[in-house]
Amino acid sequence: MQIKIHHEILYSYQVPVVLDPQVLRFYPRAGGGVLVTRFNLDIHPSPDGYYQGLDIEGNIIHEVYFSKHIEKLDIKADTMLDIVDKSPFSFIIYPFEANNISSIYTEEEKILLASYKKILTTDQDIKKHVAQTIKKSSGQVMPFIVSTAVWVQRNLKQVRREEGTPLSPEKTFRGREGACRDLAVLLMAMYREAGLAARFVSGYCFDEQHEGIFELHAWTEVYIPNGGWVGFDPTSGLAVTNRYVVVAASAVPERTVPVSGNFWGRCDAKMYYNIVLKSESAEPHRIS
Repeated sequence: MQIKIHHEILYSYQVPVVLDPQVLRFYPRAGGGVLVTRFNLDIHPSPDGYYQGLDIEGNIIHEVYFSKHIEKLDIKADTMLDIVDKSPFSFIIYPFEANNISSIYTEEEKILLASYKKILTTDQDIKKHVAQTIKKSSGQVMPFIVSTAVWVQRNLKQVRREEGTPLSPEKTFRGREGACRDLAVLLMAMYREAGLAARFVSGYCFDEQHEGIFELHAWTEVYIPNGGWVGFDPTSGLAVTNRYVVVAASAVPERTVPVSGNFWGRCDAKMYYNIVLKSESAEPHRIS
């Protein structure tokens, strides 16, 4: 199957402003059944400087520079992907002792994963809930991971909140509702509380039954020995399939937004966006 993605963001300023270097995150992550066959980035006005590279966590970024004052910044990213079916559970946790939460990572892995294991909450109710779930899961990694994602989906209401950074895990947990990014942060906090490495993911979720206008989606990835980074969506309670397209993943949610960078000027800015996903496909292949 092929998926065509059009993502446009327009910033409008009341008066001409000076922009700091802007970091753009639009290029999808390839692998796991996802292949980027075409990508085009159209920026108006044209930047005076342009750089493509990897950020500190391996996400593909484009950094652009402007030397003149501007009143509008229009960014259009058009992507074509080839998608093949792949089971999210096509791995075996190894070494076998890593199936137990208390011994999941080697000492070397703990060092490499330190930023993804940083505890995000001091809330005693969250800590108590995680401890109870570990006990119910008999300390086993996959039962804990799956049951925690299912619990968030069943017990918290997903709401729409177009603007703002993710809410704290405590506020989402106590309020029993949140946008997808809020639920993703809560799930990330729960996994980390159990000693697992988890990170925030931003991207697209394609549903063939509802093609057309979409919004950015957020979910959580947890690192599993011999399985790598495996995604779980707290809005569905399910493991992530290749219908999910990762654009950026980070230990810090703010490092996954499509555009980051300051502007200088005495005015407000307005942002408009448009995301369209369409399939251009025959039946997908399956990777066994």
